[in-house]
Amino acid sequence: MGREGLEAALAAGAFDQNMAILFLGEAIWQLLSTQQTASNVASDHHSQKNHLKMTNALPLFGIDQIYTSQDDLNDFSLQLEELALSPTALWPSELTALMSNAKTILSF
Repeated sequence: MGREGLEAALAAGAFDQNMAILFLGEAIWQLLSTQQTASNVASDHHSQKNHLKMTNALPLFGIDQIYTSQDDLNDFSLQLEELALSPTALWPSELTALMSNAKTILSF
């Protein structure tokens, strides 16, 4: 589902839509700067496809509000420095506020 979400975001960005992207749960692995794909490693979370090239294109389409969950960073033992695009890590109450203020939410 990650690729479809990124394609939708890039398409909307091409039409100057104002948006933020929130990477939650295992989607956070799409931001990992040192992605390893199924073709070269067989571990659980790294068996996903490498979407880093598409992810890195988000700012080129005017999408620079990138967020993730601080709880997910903690759960997956990741640091913000390991992630591409320098997302902003939000706590649960901040995530709720972000989503409450959204006009439309797409989930992939």
